[in-house]
Amino acid sequence: QKLATFETLTEGLDYAAQGQTGFNFYSSRGVLEHVLTYAALRQSALATARRLLSLGLKRGDRVAVVAETGPEFMGVFFACQYAGLSACPMPYTMYIGGKDSYIGRIAGMLQAAKACAVICSDDLLDYVREGAERSGISHVLTHAQLQALPEAAAKLEPFRADESAYIQYSSGSTSNPKGVLISQKAIVANTRGILRDGLKITAEDRAFSWLPLYHDMGLVGFCLSPMMGQVTVDFLATTAFARRPALWLKLMSDNQTTVTFSPSFGFDLAARRINGEA
Repeated sequence: QKLATFETLTEGLDYAAQGQTGFNFYSSRGVLEHVLTYAALRQSALATARRLLSLGLKRGDRVAVVAETGPEFMGVFFACQYAGLSACPMPYTMYIGGKDSYIGRIAGMLQAAKACAVICSDDLLDYVREGAERSGISHVLTHAQLQALPEAAAKLEPFRADESAYIQYSSGSTSNPKGVLISQKAIVANTRGILRDGLKITAEDRAFSWLPLYHDMGLVGFCLSPMMGQVTVDFLATTAFARRPALWLKLMSDNQTTVTFSPSFGFDLAARRINGEA
């Protein structure tokens, strides 16, 4: 086991793909729906990287991707790493205020990121397309449309250690979300600190998360860090947790989870549901 002893995210995934660990995605009823090993994630990311480049994108261009909890988001995020494109994870759930508020928020984030393309799920296509039109973005694709593109023949050139990695947005709970360009050196150092110095991860550890993947705690804590340490992660969508918080505890018990974390309200909600208070 290597704990983030790599220079880039792609080096980490190249190594993790040699093992049997990866990401598991559970339904709102607690049924295992998708198993995505790191080996399968790498293979998917490489193919998707070439499809992204078929759009004519240039090195360093920003690709916004709606961060739904599922294998599709993971594939696009890491595809960007292999293609030398900066991924911009965007919120999946509607904000308070409904459709118009969500479209406005998306448009603002796309403009701030200077995104050249945006990838989303089928159910959000109309909303995202409207936000993209306000931002002057011509490439708006669903995951299915992206996978239908031909693979460019160009040689892939993953981000180097001295280059960027992705754009991380603030939560935007008190103001408009602010994007920060995260470097490869910064994210590698962050994951190393979490795995080696903080959690002291071992090969026997297994993680569980319901946190949104467009937030730092979800993306870094339960996607990038576990991959950089070859740790398996079980996922429950944030919306599923909100409806059935006790499912978080049940699945952790079933899977013998050793690592999870949450904002304080998550623990409070689960405890109240278990005690019959909510």
